[in-house]
Amino acid sequence: MKIIVEPDEGIGPVIDMIKKARKFIYANFYLIDNDQILSALKEKKRKKVDVRIIYDGRPYGEANLSQESDAIKNYGLNYKTAPKQFDSPGVFDHAKYMVSEKIAIIGTANATDASFSKNREYIYISKDRRIRKALKALFLADWNDVGTKRIRMPHVLVISPGSERIICTLIRRAKFIETEEMGDDPAVLDALKKRKRIKMILPSSVSSEDRQRLMELKKAGLRIRLMPVNKRYMHAKMIYGDRVFIGSENFSSTSLNKNREVGIVFDGFLSKRKVKRHFRKDWKISIKF
Repeated sequence: MKIIVEPDEGIGPVIDMIKKARKFIYANFYLIDNDQILSALKEKKRKKVDVRIIYDGRPYGEANLSQESDAIKNYGLNYKTAPKQFDSPGVFDHAKYMVSEKIAIIGTANATDASFSKNREYIYISKDRRIRKALKALFLADWNDVGTKRIRMPHVLVISPGSERIICTLIRRAKFIETEEMGDDPAVLDALKKRKRIKMILPSSVSSEDRQRLMELKKAGLRIRLMPVNKRYMHAKMIYGDRVFIGSENFSSTSLNKNREVGIVFDGFLSKRKVKRHFRKDWKISIKF
């Protein structure tokens, strides 16, 4: 396994993953419109690889996203929008992963230009058979709009709906966190208040509601900084402690308990050191809240 940090490492590792597929490649992204990724998938389809895409179809509560679906159609790719469970008001297919017979990638990045040029993102790349098998089963269950209860998930995968407990467990052992949103989940907020001296970085564009929550957390002893959006957009969802979590989950009740989200937990020394090094860089260029 290895960790890719964006925007530092660019889109190359993701394109390489697509190029290595020989039998199938399944992609589930909240947003997907990057021409390089779509072109690489089109080339795989031309070579008779089974290429399928699931994307949300109505991000931010929009009725549809015709521009994005048109982009996928223009590349002649096989796609579906989110299954019914994630197609109700305020609920989303917010996952960001791809899987082939060779490699799986899980991360915080959408398949968009900004993910590889402007945002702070983390991407986990693995050849682990258990992870590949579970993600393939998850994708096909969502593709066919059937239940996922029978899928045996490796303990390292963090899947929503139902990720609140593990996210809170990780927070209770955390040293620092990067997140796009503070969110409204009571269990998460309680875990953060009890942990106290955690360092947190969020984007300077956080909502007024999130700023109120951050004030409460600051009073509880958390050290909080905001990343200026003109330097880098903090889109990551990362928890660093004795283990590291990266994934699509935000700290909202909807994200943890209703959305389709996918994350992963790892503890490899070199990967942890890489994440820690980039957090320190982000901390230095962020401003105190």
